[in-house]
Amino acid sequence: MAQEKKSLRFWSRSQKSSPITRTLIMGIVFMVVVFGVGMAYLGFIEDSLWKNTVDDVLEITDQSAHAFEVYLEKDLKKLDILVSVLEPISSEDTSAIINHCAYFNKAQNVYGVINLNTGYLYTGTETEGIKLPEATIEAYRNFPDRGVREPYKGDYTGLNMIGYYQRIDFADGVPAMVYESAPVSRISQEFTMSFYDDSGFSYIVNSNGDVLVRPDGRYSNDVQSNIIEAVQKGDNSNESIASLAASLTEGKSGVVRMELDDRPCVMAFVPIANADGWSMVSVIPDAVIMEQGNNIIGTSSLVLLLVVAVIGSMAFLGYAASRFNRSILGGRCYRQHGVFGLCGV
Repeated sequence: MAQEKKSLRFWSRSQKSSPITRTLIMGIVFMVVVFGVGMAYLGFIEDSLWKNTVDDVLEITDQSAHAFEVYLEKDLKKLDILVSVLEPISSEDTSAIINHCAYFNKAQNVYGVINLNTGYLYTGTETEGIKLPEATIEAYRNFPDRGVREPYKGDYTGLNMIGYYQRIDFADGVPAMVYESAPVSRISQEFTMSFYDDSGFSYIVNSNGDVLVRPDGRYSNDVQSNIIEAVQKGDNSNESIASLAASLTEGKSGVVRMELDDRPCVMAFVPIANADGWSMVSVIPDAVIMEQGNNIIGTSSLVLLLVVAVIGSMAFLGYAASRFNRSILGGRCYRQHGVFGLCGV
């Protein structure tokens, strides 16, 4: 009989505490669910911010490449006009050649004509032609019929220049090369960029990764002379380096993550359509790209923790209140019914 009464008391207590325990368990489960969903949402936010930022970098790079393409296209049209004017002229009519070059050289760029037989250069800024070294003339004779030149030291200006050229024949059949060029420094100012507070830069490179034009900036020299060689010095896999090199060679667009100068970076590259083998490449450190995103994620994480803390506090307070109420009810039951009362059964 005593054992039966003891069992009844235990059963009564377990029945009284069961709703409290269930409340506590439900609160804990709800906290875990909210925390899990919140963490998944934060991961989604981070991925979305990263993708949007990378897309923005690629778009900016594409816009820079397009602006440079438009610049080259305009200069190519001017070069075509000069060619159409010079072809009907005899190579011996040097005064006419000089006058035409002088007219075009009123613009910012430099225009010139090189007689590939005599080796004389005419720019319109001199009353006579300038005799070029034989080695220089021989190099010009071996140029393709038309193209864009990588940076070179100007025969007349002595500056680093970049621009188009085209071979022609004068009316008397003498071969010549007509060219248009601009200082690399001006190209750098107009068509390469520094962004993210001089932490990210864009470069013009050729298919081998050689840097042709670089921006002015404190950290722009992280890429010395070749972008492939620069990433080879970082902790990058051979496969990723080979993929970047192939993309530049094949004129593809894309985005890769590489280590450069001991910093993880995003590299976006876009081909320049009217400069065969050239690409615009932007390099931005990961940390700089995600700085704003990390602020958003940090704020969201704090809000999530506060929500979980509030839920936990409410669950705990509910649990404590239930225990307190049960203890009061238990005391009343004892006073009214004695030790073997069955309150709450």
